[in-house]
Amino acid sequence: GLIDDGHAEKLRSSGLAFFSFWMLGMVPFLGRLRRRCWGNSRFATHVRKLFTDLDYVKRTLRASQVRCLLEWYRDGGVGRERCEWFLRRPVRFALVRFTVGLVPGPKLRRFLYDGGYAWARIKDGVRFPIDFYRDRQFRIEWLTGEIEDGATRGMLTAEEKASILSRVDDEFIQKYLKCVAVHFCTLPVTQIVSVLVAVYAYFRLGNSWQESLAWAGTVLLFFQVIPISPGSLVRGFYVVYLAIRERNMKNYWLAMMISFWHYVGYLGFPIQMVGEFPGLARYMAGRWATKMVRLVPVFGEEGALLEHWVFDTFFNRPVSLWKRMKSRGSTGE
Repeated sequence: GLIDDGHAEKLRSSGLAFFSFWMLGMVPFLGRLRRRCWGNSRFATHVRKLFTDLDYVKRTLRASQVRCLLEWYRDGGVGRERCEWFLRRPVRFALVRFTVGLVPGPKLRRFLYDGGYAWARIKDGVRFPIDFYRDRQFRIEWLTGEIEDGATRGMLTAEEKASILSRVDDEFIQKYLKCVAVHFCTLPVTQIVSVLVAVYAYFRLGNSWQESLAWAGTVLLFFQVIPISPGSLVRGFYVVYLAIRERNMKNYWLAMMISFWHYVGYLGFPIQMVGEFPGLARYMAGRWATKMVRLVPVFGEEGALLEHWVFDTFFNRPVSLWKRMKSRGSTGE
C-alpha cells in the first residue's frame, strides 16, 4: 500500500526516483508516512482532506473508532454491550483507547476498564478452585470438556480420548484433580507476598522516592525470577503433607519434586500421572504450560514464539520421545 500503479511505473522508469524512495524508508517514524504520501495518490488525498475538510475528519475518526472496536470485539477485548456503549460515547472511547487501550493483552485491557467484567472474572477466579475441590461432578464435567477440546485440537488421538473418557470418574484421577485445585489456590500467594514486601521496601528503604521506587521494583523482579517462591513452597509442603498423611510416597514423589519449583510447579500432578495415564499427562502438561506462559506480558501472547517453544518442550518433545521408545521396544532394541 505504499505506492499505487501509476507511481509504480514512475519508479520503474527512474533509477533516481526509486533510490530516493528507498532511502526515504530509512527515516524513522515519518519515513513510511512520507513514502505513502509520495507514492499513493489516494492516501495523499486522505491526508490533505484531514487538514482541509472538517466533515471528512469527523467521518475518519468515526471509522477509526469502529475499526478499533471491531478488533477489540474479535479478540475478546470488549463485549457487545460495552462496544455499543462506546459507539455512543466517542470521547469516553478515546480516553480508554489512548490510556488503558495501550496495555498489551485484550483480556487484561478489558479487566482494567470494564468493572462488570473485572468483578465477574474475580468471582469466577475465587469460585472455580472451590467448586473444583468440593464438587466431584464439576471435576468430571471440566475434565470431559478439556478432553473433547484436546481431541478437537489434535492433541489426543481418538483411542486416547475414548480411553480417558471411560475413566474420568477413576479415584486416581479424582484425587489428583483435587490436588490440582489446591495448587490453583496458591496462584496469588507469590504475588501477594511480593507486593507486601515491595510496599515495605518502598516506605522503609531508600532516601528519596526514586531510590524507594527502585527498591520496590527490585523486590518485585526478584520474586518473579527466583527458582523457589513463597507459592511454590506452599505447593511443595502440601504435597509432602499428603504423602505423609496417606503414607504413600509412590504416588506423590514426582509431584513432590516438581511442586517446589516456581512456575513449573503447577505441572507436578499432571506429570505424576504419566505412569497411569500417559496420554492425559502429556496433554495436561502441554495444555497448562501454554496457559501459564500467557501470564508473561507481551511475549506470552497466544500464538507468540514463547508459547510455541513451551508447547514444544512440554508436549511435542515428550510425544516424540514416547513414540521413539515404543518403536525401539517393538524392534527389541
